Amino acid sequence: MNTTWTDDERLVDLLAKQATEALDEGEERELAERLAALPAAERQAASLEPAAAAVWLAAGLPEEPMPAALAARIIAAGEAAVRAQAVAAPAATAEVIELPVGRRRTALPPQAGWWAAAACLVLAVTGWYPRLAGQVGTVPVVAQAPPPPPLTAAQQREALLARGSVIRAEWTQTPDPSASELVGDVVWDPATQRGFMRFRHIPANDPRLAQYQLWVVDAARTERQQPQPVDGGLFNVSPAAATADGDVIIPFEAKLPVGKPAAFAVTIEQPGGVVVSKQEHVLALAPVTTTPASTL
Repeated sequence: MNTTWTDDERLVDLLAKQATEALDEGEERELAERLAALPAAERQAASLEPAAAAVWLAAGLPEEPMPAALAARIIAAGEAAVRAQAVAAPAATAEVIELPVGRRRTALPPQAGWWAAAACLVLAVTGWYPRLAGQVGTVPVVAQAPPPPPLTAAQQREALLARGSVIRAEWTQTPDPSASELVGDVVWDPATQRGFMRFRHIPANDPRLAQYQLWVVDAARTERQQPQPVDGGLFNVSPAAATADGDVIIPFEAKLPVGKPAAFAVTIEQPGGVVVSKQEHVLALAPVTTTPASTL
């Protein structure tokens, strides 16, 4: 006849005591030996949860009203488990433990039923906890806070200015009639080789016909004793690019390391840009005449 771990009355008693109170060293050794003697499948079933023994015991105890304090503690534990499940993978389906009829049970004091109930919190969360919570209170819905939105270009520019170790240069007038009202500045961080251009009243462009290209004039790069421009990248300006206050802010990064920026220039080039600009159409120029600043 096939037997299961529940047929070993001493094993059941030891598991029950483990679920409701601490075992002494001798009992711990005996429990380990009895578990080791079981077939692998039976050993796994008996070792799933100490709460299994508590369920076994609680099934034969007379029903008594649950103390309010214990109910509150169980609900609190259940709510914590629900919160954990909200951010973790879905829990596996709880295993149902069938209880044999007519099994001898160890005599326990009246409060043993509540020890067993407390030991069964893991099963209660997926079993009778929702029903108990419905009687005493509702289970709160735990919602994860959405991640903060990414910083806008304007906010990133302000953060860069706050570092205090940046270079800021203002756009000056050029002969280009379309830039007669253009104002703004360039903020450049020598450490990260990144920066932001800020424009107001810059004309929108059609990228199919022409594009804006930024150049960083580097005094550390000379040819025939003349500072050489480093490509700062292409950019376009759409009619809707301006912020609420009318600014257009463009991030940029130099294509080559810039040792000593002397000026920033924006030229109008063919679609796709050029490797070397003839500087035939300079829209804006910002000479570097100030030391690093942190405020506008």
